Amino acid sequence: MNSKGKFLGFGLALAVGVGAVIATGTGVPVWETFVLASLVVGISAVVWDVDTVVRWKRPAPSPEPAVPPVDPDKVLPRFGSRRWARAQYKSGNISMEELVVFCASHHIVPGDVDNDF
Repeated sequence: MNSKGKFLGFGLALAVGVGAVIATGTGVPVWETFVLASLVVGISAVVWDVDTVVRWKRPAPSPEPAVPPVDPDKVLPRFGSRRWARAQYKSGNISMEELVVFCASHHIVPGDVDNDF
């Protein structure tokens, strides 16, 4: 149920309840109280445009944080890649022959920064 329907439903229930209590003490017919309560709630729903009163504005969603592009020279190479083997050679962990054998057995994958040589 939308907000206007809830407003009309609860407003009528409250108006009828209060009107029935007032009508029993003053001698006014109950049907007149129901009609008057319906008119008051209906006119107030139209005058105050219930949807604008009840509906709260949500804040705009925050944009995704900007992630800078990754510089492959500043990121550690992936284990087992050609770049990793080259780093091992530069560190002195493997010899030139081992680097050549490794690169011969691991082909270049186009577009992968870790496999470009």
